[in-house]
Amino acid sequence: MKRVVGFRMGSLDPSEPTGGQEGPYQMYSQLAREFDVHVIACKSIVRRMRTATLAKDFRETVLPLFSLLSVYAIDKFLGTKDILLPPWFYSADIALSSSRKKVLKKLLEEADIIMLESWLLLPLVMKYRRADCRLMYRVNNIDAIFFEPMVPRWYWNFKKGKVERLERETLAKCDGLVTVAEEDRRILMQRYSLDGDRIFVFPIGANTTEFEPDPSSRDAIRGKYAPDGETICAFVGSNIAHNNEIAHYIACELAPKLPKCVFLILGRCAEGLRGRSLPSNVQAVGFLSRTDFKAVLSAVDIALNPVTYGSGMNIKMLTYMTAGIPTVTTLFGARGLDVEDGKHVVIADIDAFAQKIEQLAGDGRSRKRISIEARELALRKYDLNVIGEEMRRSCRKVLEGPSIH
Repeated sequence: MKRVVGFRMGSLDPSEPTGGQEGPYQMYSQLAREFDVHVIACKSIVRRMRTATLAKDFRETVLPLFSLLSVYAIDKFLGTKDILLPPWFYSADIALSSSRKKVLKKLLEEADIIMLESWLLLPLVMKYRRADCRLMYRVNNIDAIFFEPMVPRWYWNFKKGKVERLERETLAKCDGLVTVAEEDRRILMQRYSLDGDRIFVFPIGANTTEFEPDPSSRDAIRGKYAPDGETICAFVGSNIAHNNEIAHYIACELAPKLPKCVFLILGRCAEGLRGRSLPSNVQAVGFLSRTDFKAVLSAVDIALNPVTYGSGMNIKMLTYMTAGIPTVTTLFGARGLDVEDGKHVVIADIDAFAQKIEQLAGDGRSRKRISIEARELALRKYDLNVIGEEMRRSCRKVLEGPSIH
């Protein structure tokens, strides 16, 4: 059995229902149906190296990085927006101890395909991989675009050239590139003059059975969060900059305009609201287990996705659609998805969000229709089983084709 070794910053956490973990976790789970998959995760907030079996033929080894308190201090000084371990401040090569480098070396040498997820880690890959190993790059974000709104303009003008250069070098060295949206494929081809034949587009798949609507929990959840029959609106997000900004926008700007709605902030982005004085119709619920998360989704009337920047595809959109929740989203938030306004979702500019939510809240027939259409689209086009076969076929193609090295 051929081995795929994933190499990334941050651990895969199958207990986390949203954010950066879900997409790669799905991808590696699907690849493990044909390949022996071992993910190497570099992480700074753990002390001990550990290996865990996540599924059949699917393991993860977490490699602790040295504590980098200076990184956080500089991050705070610059006023950046919660960019943990900004890649322009250090190299992973100096952040790993010698004993952990030995483990890394062994795992990379055993790989037939290395699935790289950060250009920061490229020097280690080039140092330890076998000459006949194929290198693929999972483009989580196009960093030359993604980082810009997260740092002060003066600082971005200073560092933009370095980010673009390192990203360009990594893309040029890979036998195959993986994106989650056709738009990202187009940008990569134009920005970095890449051959489109080696760029594979894999939308984030939906586990269409996990979040299937379950009315058995609905009454209990509604009794807890909306005892007077209010419309329940929800946003879910991990603890990263743009999700934290959205949580603040919903709590401080959107909720006061819609007193007949209850707003639930789900996921770790709610941590940024702790200790703040929130409107009475906002609840910072926070992180939930997958079981509890599914139960809460069963009672949500309207899902929210007021995203205005980033790249790739919003995983939360597929979660909403799979759960059959009518969603109000920005056009940018719906990127990478083949959805139609008024049929599968409601698309609105930020300035019109409150108005669109109020209209949808008062139109039960439209909510029901959008719920059905959205779930049917997720089943038809974004089911993991369909996308997973395309992923495995692309890896076979990269293995059988000539290396660019």
